[in-house]
Amino acid sequence: VLRDETKYDQYANGFSIKTLFKVNGVGLTTAHDDFVIKMEEKPLLEMYQEFQTTERNTELLHEKFNVRKKTGWNILDGYDNIKLESDLKKYIYPISYRPFDNRYVFYEDKLVWRTVRKVMRHLLNGENLGLISARSNKSETCDHFYISKNIMETKCGERTTQSAIFPLYLYPETTSRQTINQSTERTPNLNAEIVKEITDNLSLTFTNEKENTDNTFAPIDILDYIYSVLHSPTYRKKYKEFLKIDFPRVPYPKDQDTFWQLVKLGGEIRQIHLLESPKVEDY
Repeated sequence: VLRDETKYDQYANGFSIKTLFKVNGVGLTTAHDDFVIKMEEKPLLEMYQEFQTTERNTELLHEKFNVRKKTGWNILDGYDNIKLESDLKKYIYPISYRPFDNRYVFYEDKLVWRTVRKVMRHLLNGENLGLISARSNKSETCDHFYISKNIMETKCGERTTQSAIFPLYLYPETTSRQTINQSTERTPNLNAEIVKEITDNLSLTFTNEKENTDNTFAPIDILDYIYSVLHSPTYRKKYKEFLKIDFPRVPYPKDQDTFWQLVKLGGEIRQIHLLESPKVEDY
């Protein structure tokens, strides 16, 4: 596809979100969505209580729960994992299935198929946010940008290929044997070199958590700045050709005034998309 390469040099001067967010990955993929994802928590729990007590028979399980066979996935693997489990609720979590469509998933490694746990665990172990985008987009519109507090199904933000999620914070692994020296604090999932570049440009001090201190900024401010840029019609139109073939690159903020204006706008869009804004009540 022919592209206007004259715009690329300017676009390339920005930072890639793939580089900024050190830990990232595509959303989870199920062998069969209807089998592990439901609109409500109760029907999902009741189904797996019945699944757990059904005879261990491949043909019977597939027929009873209306699950087609899939190459590389065996329904008995998950069945064996939960057969003797007394607390099935521990597997059930909210999931961002599609934009503004939050459901529940039975998040068990063998039943889901590809849980992408190395990324998703950071959205399960504590309060967090995940920026959603995609490496490619085959649709006519350039709109593959979203936000979530939950783990994500892979088509949530981009329906023609698949979406990736970029957690804002990283949580340490939780173990049954917690040592005194083992940190329980979350840390920003941000590339230090890019953060330093932003810090130098803005003459501000970066803090790991948001503070009410003058001349400081935090990870949430960087996220809101990015979210504002990604929802700019001018940005989408100008760089549409490049946004369709790789993860987005975002221009470095040049001055404090513009940065804080965009942070404010991005924060408002984020809260609307998370259905946390009072403005949602107007619709």
